[in-house]
Amino acid sequence: MAALLPLNDTATDLATRSERAFSRALSGSCHTPLAAYATWQEGTLWLRGLVASRDGSEVMRGDLESEIVDADEAERLGVELAGDFLRRGASRLIASD
Repeated sequence: MAALLPLNDTATDLATRSERAFSRALSGSCHTPLAAYATWQEGTLWLRGLVASRDGSEVMRGDLESEIVDADEAERLGVELAGDFLRRGASRLIASD
């Protein structure tokens, strides 16, 4: 692992950690119409998310932006956005799986 560390791109690592945390927090699967896309620039991570009903008739979108300094904060951003989706009723879209 130590030999591969220099190959790690910090921006990509933080973005994928937040995207995966979003999906995990919503119990995403290969059957869940769910998307997450994060971009990191100059210490700020912007995460956009989407959840849809299986037939595509309902779509929920949202985004959050935060200053991020480490992987834990990136993952917290994903969980926070997922929490926002759940508060707005995403569980009924996911349950339609």
